[in-house]
Amino acid sequence: MKNLNKLSKEDLETRKLVSELRFWPRLFQIPSFWSFIIVVIASIITYQSGVFDVRSKLLAVKTERLEIKKNSLDAQIINLEQGYYRKEQEYDSLLQIIQRINRMKDSIQNLLQIKAVKIQSKKQLSKEVLGFTADIRTMINKWDQKEIEEKKELEKQNKYIYVSYSGDMMREYNTYFKTKAMLYKKKLMIFLPDWKSVKYSTPDYERPTNPIGLNMVVDDLELMAREVAY
Repeated sequence: MKNLNKLSKEDLETRKLVSELRFWPRLFQIPSFWSFIIVVIASIITYQSGVFDVRSKLLAVKTERLEIKKNSLDAQIINLEQGYYRKEQEYDSLLQIIQRINRMKDSIQNLLQIKAVKIQSKKQLSKEVLGFTADIRTMINKWDQKEIEEKKELEKQNKYIYVSYSGDMMREYNTYFKTKAMLYKKKLMIFLPDWKSVKYSTPDYERPTNPIGLNMVVDDLELMAREVAY
């Protein structure tokens, strides 16, 4: 009895399968079925086309925005370059103004010096310069005397060592006398514009280098001071 029931179940399943197999070929022969399939395919294509259109539009929007940003950045760069060029021109203008002011300042200082010198009498200037050169000669003699005394002391000890205080002499001149010597030279040249040293070519007031050069400076100042006094 169980076997019969089992066979009847298998038979039913077989019949169901055969019925389904018979159904599908008939389904393909129905026109409405193909219409449905075509509609579905068309819908899928339309959907895909819509998606593609949306993506294309989004891409176009992004491209447009990027182009706008690029144009904006280009405009900003141009503005920065123009601003830099303007600032550079302003800086050049200010630099020229500063240079003109400095030239005017130098001219005013020269005029003030000339005016001050003109107020001062020639004899007084000569007296000041001669007193100044006397101070320089005192300084030179001081270092010369110190050198001579040290050499004598070494000779007593039978030591023959080179001794020179010319470096100390030059340092003292640079520290205490050089600036004033150059200023007196300028003042004297106002009254003696064609002055040329009789004893030497052109003494170097700024860098006399050694005692000989320093004596040339002192001699030149003294000669000019005496010439101005007469």
